[in-house]
Amino acid sequence: MRTRRLMVTSILLFGSLWGLAELVLARLNFSTISTAPLLTAAGIFFLVLSRQVCDVPGSSLLLGALAAGFKFLNQPFFGCQFAAVLVLAGTFELLFTGYRLWEKNRAAQNNERLGGIPIARAAAVAFLSFSFFVLLARFGLQNPFWIDGGLEKMVRFAVLEGSGAALLAVPSAWAALRLAPHLLAAEQSWGTARWLAFRLAALGSGATGVVVALTLR
Repeated sequence: MRTRRLMVTSILLFGSLWGLAELVLARLNFSTISTAPLLTAAGIFFLVLSRQVCDVPGSSLLLGALAAGFKFLNQPFFGCQFAAVLVLAGTFELLFTGYRLWEKNRAAQNNERLGGIPIARAAAVAFLSFSFFVLLARFGLQNPFWIDGGLEKMVRFAVLEGSGAALLAVPSAWAALRLAPHLLAAEQSWGTARWLAFRLAALGSGATGVVVALTLR
């Protein structure tokens, strides 16, 4: 029961924070630097943090679905931005859950516990998500931007932007790993209901300010 409550808490809190981060960071306008790696690093932070707080297979997909829903607050709505969040969450789910299953199988065979390197996996997720996204946008969504750009633009985006995202994912994942034990300690001392209520109250006040600011802009 506690695991289920903690999973719901994590999805609601971190998914909403990720969605708000997407809204705010997407508004940044750099003349020479793409915001895609920065958005990916923000997503990695919340994905790693959520799985450290409550490691339940499938929860990362739910987290991404909630964060992606915030994209509907953008006017106009861009389907590729919505898809990018889902691709990142899906890639994270695939790699982290797959590694966890392999880790458990190896540990059972060798009667030992395997550590793993979550930061390296997070960087791999960031890099691979760009390749998966550009393939989906070009061949699945048939986006004219990628159709007109040709193979060269797809490769450049996947390699260059993906490499930048992988580099930013390292400090992002590290920060999440450092923060997770403090959140778990707070949850255990306060109780899940009080912990969630306190943070959602703070989130609600912040979200109201962000939505108003975006509306008036």
